Amino acid sequence: MAKRTPAELAEKILEHKRATMVTTRGQFAVRAYNAGLITEAEAENWAGGNSLPALVQPYLATLEAKVEALSTPNIRRDAPLIYVLKAQLGLTDSQVDGLFV
Repeated sequence: MAKRTPAELAEKILEHKRATMVTTRGQFAVRAYNAGLITEAEAENWAGGNSLPALVQPYLATLEAKVEALSTPNIRRDAPLIYVLKAQLGLTDSQVDGLFV
């Protein structure tokens, strides 16, 4: 087995850290608002499970996906919706990480 370089080890550690990042729906909503991704009203409604922000709605095609996004108590960094938002909004990994820490 070949030894990994320090850079490779650091990348593996970061991958693991990202795979385990999780935050509450309310915290995520506040951080998304603070990042300028959603409005204050959207953050309040999403945190309360009342409605989804406009930027999220196009990516939730089924009722099941919408209900899951409204009712899940926690949002994982590795959730499919996060990858979609990252790509659609052109967010960097660091910007996405900031929504979880």
